[in-house]
Amino acid sequence: MNSQKEFDEIMRQALRAEEEPPEALRLQLQKQLEAEIPPRQRKNIFLWYVPFILNSLFFSTLGLWFLYFSTGWLRWAAVGICGHLILCCGVLTVIGLRFGDLKKQLCVTIK
Repeated sequence: MNSQKEFDEIMRQALRAEEEPPEALRLQLQKQLEAEIPPRQRKNIFLWYVPFILNSLFFSTLGLWFLYFSTGWLRWAAVGICGHLILCCGVLTVIGLRFGDLKKQLCVTIK
């Protein structure tokens, strides 16, 4: 029971730390974890598409709400803005995939 309290205290102190570990330490730990699990036993789930899908669902729902419950020029302006935001999110996703390492950063590895 005492060791559980000590462990909890250590975890609280670790969570309170405001500084991030050095990049070299993070990379070293990542390499050690990858070395422990053989590549055939690992399964990667790529989540790079999730922000685009959630954004598209939100703004399409908002656009449909304006389409049905609004009148006049506000209806078409709001639907146009929602469509424009969906398009911009798609463009930003493509830019993140092409010029950044969005696929690598938004990946979950399962043992």
